[in-house]
Amino acid sequence: MKRSYFAGANTTKGFVSYYRQIFGEIERIYVIKGGSGTGKSRLMKEVAEAAEEKGREVEYFYCSFDPSSLDGIIIDGSLAVIDGTAPHVYEPTLIGIKENLVDLGMFWNEELLRAKEDEIKELLNNKRQCFVSAYSYLSAVGAIDAIQKNITDKYITRDKIKAKAAKLLSELKPPKKGKSCIRLTSALGMKGRVRFDTFENVADRTVTVRDSFGMGHIYLEALKQESERFGIPVTVSCDPLFENRPDALLVGETVAVNLSSQDGDEILED
Repeated sequence: MKRSYFAGANTTKGFVSYYRQIFGEIERIYVIKGGSGTGKSRLMKEVAEAAEEKGREVEYFYCSFDPSSLDGIIIDGSLAVIDGTAPHVYEPTLIGIKENLVDLGMFWNEELLRAKEDEIKELLNNKRQCFVSAYSYLSAVGAIDAIQKNITDKYITRDKIKAKAAKLLSELKPPKKGKSCIRLTSALGMKGRVRFDTFENVADRTVTVRDSFGMGHIYLEALKQESERFGIPVTVSCDPLFENRPDALLVGETVAVNLSSQDGDEILED
């Protein structure tokens, strides 16, 4: 089964990279450098396909802005190939031991690029301005959310939410297998808000939490904490707008927990 995720998020505070949380513990990493159009995503897709043909397990991590483009892959949980260019820059910690650099820029045709210098500069400037506008709108969403949070926080009975989470765990009895980690299933980018249904496909059972008032993340956080208290590993997907809020969980590798507010998201086909 193909496991597809995102490695970054366009949040109310700007772009947030989860590279360190996702790839930091991988034993061997190939960091690809090179500008747009040098074939970084294509190279990763071809490596992934070759690995799958040999029966290896591959996780795919797509670009939060453009879900058709790959940001990285993990093979058998121990080897990764990642895009190390901005905005998700990955700086090696043990180069030559843990990380190797792959420079696709060495295959550029510099003469052709220089001939298009003015056009390229204009396109890059337009792209930059689009991102500035987009992030200003997302920042406004964050300001509105902060006002709402200030009004509603005092009315939230967190002890009851915690008890409800513990009750769900006692009913579902998820096994203590796998390991806790971060795997983003949702993103906000050029296609609007989208998500992969990887958690549902992996799980034996899916639980949908009704989230009419935008408070579901508090319940998911309580469920995460209760799972960890009982030694049950949890895979956490963070909200694409708010980096510290879970928007989906995979508990014990068998139970997927989603928010009903995700129902309107476009589900991406692999």
